[in-house]
Parts: sequence; structure tokens; C-alpha cells
Amino acid sequence: MTTGIVLRVKLQNQLDRADAGELALELSLQQTHLPTLERADIIEFDDRTVELTDEASELKVYLDIVPSDSIPWSVYYLGLTVIGGIIMAGLWLEVIPTGTVPELGWATLVFALFAVSSAVYVVQNRRMRLGEMGKPP
Repeated sequence: MTTGIVLRVKLQNQLDRADAGELALELSLQQTHLPTLERADIIEFDDRTVELTDEASELKVYLDIVPSDSIPWSVYYLGLTVIGGIIMAGLWLEVIPTGTVPELGWATLVFALFAVSSAVYVVQNRRMRLGEMGKPP
């Protein structure tokens, strides 16, 4: 009986927290994510500590390695798509002048931006392969 009261008081204290999202995150981690990672031998955890296992180091190949002074490529390509969309919308709405640069020239520019970006992405990915040039940044 007292256990139920203590649990209710603890739960009420947690619900009284200013940030309910913090509680949701904590519950999600404790009830779902941490046990799943432990079953996969990626972590070992108890109520207070989480430690990576040796198997966790094998997952680095799947992580997007982004230097601190850079942005992820997915965000870069999203921005490039927005710029291309603005150019195409401007051409369609006839607010971008086509006298000096024809419509095909603008389209070629957008295509060239994606082509050059893709080439740089491929080169950087080849440099970042594990074991190729030492430890990744």
C-alpha cells in the first residue's frame, strides 16, 4: 500500500515539472530506447549510468560526421533546393529578368549547382571513410 502512495507522489512530482517534454523524453529513453540499445549490445545501463560497449564503435560508419564549423549535407541540399525553387518560381512569375540570361541559362545554373555540390560531396565522403586517412574528425 505504501509503495503505491510513494509511486503516486513521485509521479505527481514528475508531472509538476515545468517541462513535461523532459519527462516524456526521460520515460521514452528508460522504457524504450535504452532497453533496445542494451538488447542490441550497443550499451550497458542501469538506473543512473549508460556506457557504450565495444560493439558501439562499429556504428561510427553510419554516423554523419560533420565538422564543428560545417552543416550536414542534408541541410545543405535542402537549402540548395529552396534556392533553385525560388529561381524557378521567379522565372515562372516573370520577375527574374531573362534578357541577359535566358531561362535555359538559369535552369543550367541550378543544375550546375547541384552537380558541383554532388561532386564535392562524393570527394568528401571518400576522404571520410574509416581507415582511409586515419581517425575521422
